[in-house]
Amino acid sequence: MILPFNQKRLVFVSGMSGAGISTSLGVFRDMGYDVFDNLPLFLVADLLSKTADTKAIAIGLDSKTKGYSAEAFESLIAQIRQGKKHRIDAIFLDCDDNVIERRYVQTKRRHPLAEKDHSVREAIMTERRLTEKLMPLMDNRIDTTQYSVYDLRNVLERQYDIEERRDIQITLMSFGYKFGMPNHADRVEDVRFLNNPYWEESLRDLSGLDLKIQQYIDKDKNFSRYIKKSKDLLKFLLPLYKAEGKNHLLLAFGCTGGRHRSVYTVETIAHYIRSLGYTVAIQHRDKDHNNG
Repeated sequence: MILPFNQKRLVFVSGMSGAGISTSLGVFRDMGYDVFDNLPLFLVADLLSKTADTKAIAIGLDSKTKGYSAEAFESLIAQIRQGKKHRIDAIFLDCDDNVIERRYVQTKRRHPLAEKDHSVREAIMTERRLTEKLMPLMDNRIDTTQYSVYDLRNVLERQYDIEERRDIQITLMSFGYKFGMPNHADRVEDVRFLNNPYWEESLRDLSGLDLKIQQYIDKDKNFSRYIKKSKDLLKFLLPLYKAEGKNHLLLAFGCTGGRHRSVYTVETIAHYIRSLGYTVAIQHRDKDHNNG
């Protein structure tokens, strides 16, 4: 999005601990933002006055942030808006409490509000009460309960990328249905109709990037027929997506485990799309899971 000449982008990233704040700040850093985490609220105005040459800034706020409160945040936003130098977006990352608890248990990390004799569940409930008043001040709430890291990245890139792109950004993702479907894919293709190399013991531990797997899949007559029809469809659709003004396009291809058939399909389709002059990024979400 092109901002007024004298405005810069300022994004506040807040939310529940364990909902993806750190991951989101990493995405903003990759997009070219200057990123600051846990900066005390009373220092934000001073920071902005000293970063006049910065294209965009993302600031992480959570329950550990000094001076963290709805009242202080509301006052800060009002102060910044008076200057009319920044377009402010405030994101609240949320997640189901059970999922947050499970994430902390699985990673053996300590919740920032968990006191010595308190459980993770009690810490989550405390943080819920602290953030409750913050919600009305947020411009965007993102629920990461069902998100993978890739899903969260795609959502943030679509909404907050500051690069002025003249062409559509295309991402091809392979995935395994047994590990869940990707959220926010623009199109999802199921390639489980192809013969599965997993049932060949000598091929099981290989992936769709290996020649033996590719040769095995190539022998399936349905693969070449499917690729031909897919090429025809994509040649038709891609210019339409571009004309619509779409900046990012996520095309997902799934098989059972996301290791063999979907991986080779993505590599094959990516080669074709690149031949049409588009830039393509590839994500093999589940390739390194042990089962295919």
